[in-house]
Amino acid sequence: MDREQELDQIKRLPPEIILPRLGIPYRRQGSQLMALAVWRGEQHPSVSIQIADWGHWLWRDHGVPPGWPHAGGSWIDLVIAVRACSYVEAVRELRSLLYSLPHFSLSPSCEANADQPEAKILRISQVTNTVLKKYLRGRGIQLSDLPSWLKELHYQIGDKIYYGLAIPTIKGGWQVRSPSWKGFLLSGGIAAVSEDGFALNKTIGNENIICITEGMFDALSLRRAFALRNFVILGGTSNIVEVPSLLARLQPAAVVLALDRDHSGREATQYLLQRINTSKVYSVDFGPHRDPNEALCKGYEMSLIDATHLTPNGARALARDMLSDLLNPVPRR
Repeated sequence: MDREQELDQIKRLPPEIILPRLGIPYRRQGSQLMALAVWRGEQHPSVSIQIADWGHWLWRDHGVPPGWPHAGGSWIDLVIAVRACSYVEAVRELRSLLYSLPHFSLSPSCEANADQPEAKILRISQVTNTVLKKYLRGRGIQLSDLPSWLKELHYQIGDKIYYGLAIPTIKGGWQVRSPSWKGFLLSGGIAAVSEDGFALNKTIGNENIICITEGMFDALSLRRAFALRNFVILGGTSNIVEVPSLLARLQPAAVVLALDRDHSGREATQYLLQRINTSKVYSVDFGPHRDPNEALCKGYEMSLIDATHLTPNGARALARDMLSDLLNPVPRR
């Protein structure tokens, strides 16, 4: 199991295992749990905990405003809040817990791993499966305007047959998503997909912009919101190191960064900001939501924010302009 699969399994651990380990009292209230924010020493429960549609447990501390430190997140964020530790230390503790469970094993769907040689591709087509269509509709994606790079993939591992939504990776494999599993087949890594074959030039236009997302649903959401046509889809933030060299080869006029708002997404964004050399860089404002797809599903009107000044080249250009204004002030009339 690779790092992204481990993180996925960690975020699915039941609260009955996590909360007692952290010394957090809780009670069930309807479809959610209410717990004490022990790191703030509160006496009345203000932390709600519930499972998301994608199977991860999420918590929110209603005793502090959104955006504050320790305001909510996954089990990893909860460990950081309680232990006052780093992200790496929190993942290490939860990983140890995950593998210590007596009945822990890979589910059949997780056995369909990216790099298992026995994976056999049976059929690749446009999306026609009713289950996958329902899955797309549930994530706010219009079936009438699916891109040509999104495929329906049927594959076999051992004596079992699976299917899912898929996009090709640059290493010749597939990123695969289904209602019950996400991962890689044949070879992992990033996907670079385009409706124009990456026929980029130096003019600014939607056909000359590359948008970087973590997953295919974020790409589909931003395609709908901004009519973007070229995407680099990570399939997990651990693949972020592959992006700078790819951008250097493609040389887009502008890059749009749209990674998740969690810790790993923010770290990956900072990594890219220090290594992007395009003339324009934008980030996506998706409000209080965890990613662009959630923002789309919640009806939030996303917008693009100029983030060029956060790159080394952009910061130098801004400094030069400010210095020029100081040395050559415009005379008053």
